[in-house]
Amino acid sequence: MLSQRHVIVHVVVHGGKTTLGVYFRRF
Repeated sequence: MLSQRHVIVHVVVHGGKTTLGVYFRRF
């Protein structure tokens, strides 16, 4: 099982990359 901390870090990092990707696509 993955620790909650590991899951949260993964989601935050992945979400950050996705957000940057959306911004780059907009601009």
